[in-house]
Amino acid sequence: MAFKKYCLSVLFTILLSTNLSLADDDSASTLSINGKSVPQVVAVVNGVNLPVQFLENQVAAYRMQLKQQGVPPTPADEEAFARDALNRMIDQEVLYQKRKELGLKADPEKVNKEIERIASQFPSKELFLNALSVQRLDMNMLKTSLVKKFIDDEFLRKKIAPNVKLPKDAASRYYQANLKQFEKPERFTIKHIFVSALASPPHARKDVSPAIRKKAEKLQKMILDDAKNKIDEAYKKLKSGSSFEKLVKEYSEDSNSKDKDGLLGDVVPRTVFPEMSAWLPRLKAGEFSEPIKTPLGYHIMKMEARLPKEIVPLKDVESDILNHLLKQELEKARDAELKTMKAKAKIQQFF
Repeated sequence: MAFKKYCLSVLFTILLSTNLSLADDDSASTLSINGKSVPQVVAVVNGVNLPVQFLENQVAAYRMQLKQQGVPPTPADEEAFARDALNRMIDQEVLYQKRKELGLKADPEKVNKEIERIASQFPSKELFLNALSVQRLDMNMLKTSLVKKFIDDEFLRKKIAPNVKLPKDAASRYYQANLKQFEKPERFTIKHIFVSALASPPHARKDVSPAIRKKAEKLQKMILDDAKNKIDEAYKKLKSGSSFEKLVKEYSEDSNSKDKDGLLGDVVPRTVFPEMSAWLPRLKAGEFSEPIKTPLGYHIMKMEARLPKEIVPLKDVESDILNHLLKQELEKARDAELKTMKAKAKIQQFF
């Protein structure tokens, strides 16, 4: 296992080098929406420039999120998102400029703690500052952005929330009008034994020699073979009558489920890899699958229970409905107040 983890680190170093070389390319940070280049200043609010960097980062996060979900954004959807994000930036700038008049302020300690929280996600302060630099940001820009966000939150909490009320029957009316939304599909309670492996070929940098690339591919094959042998060994013992839960402790590499006998919880087909979801309708309670290969490695699934479709009772979702409705009403009231403020401000948009 130590050899396997070392090989993985070698391969990920190659991948990381590729990402860093792309990040260091200035042209990679130029924002283009729907085929049109976005200017360096996206708006001016009462003479204050709003730079493209924050919009650029929000669009990048939006693209990454959809990519992870396997749903590439359409140009029209991306443009709509970018315009909404820009409007939010303008809203926050208007509030920031009127903060003293409105009696709003951001707690400096809260701002500093949020910066510390963000920085703690990086292995070192140097890498954190480098990440900011790559995104064409600095500490002052980050701090100002957080101050604006917290002032926006204060505005919502102090100036808007006290005046927003919901009817007593708001939750039940919404529930009855949207019953389909509260229908739980058939769910499957499953456990698994998991052995990790890189299931796709490494994408080395273009300047890496064929010899090094060949060596990386050889290492990857060794990793895959090692994982396959391990999962096959567990499967053989399982078929011979060994306890699934015992084999989880002996073989599984999923640290999140290993101490829970491999329990993944209740899943629906769309929440697991397609290779795993194909097995869900085939297994009865107590049965287990053959070894399944996914992009993460190999799995053996055990079906604990099959749960039928059901409508979630109102009492179980009432607080969620109220929070949803309250958030909607708060946003409406906030937007109405800001519309009045923005009408009195001098705003120019360049995107």
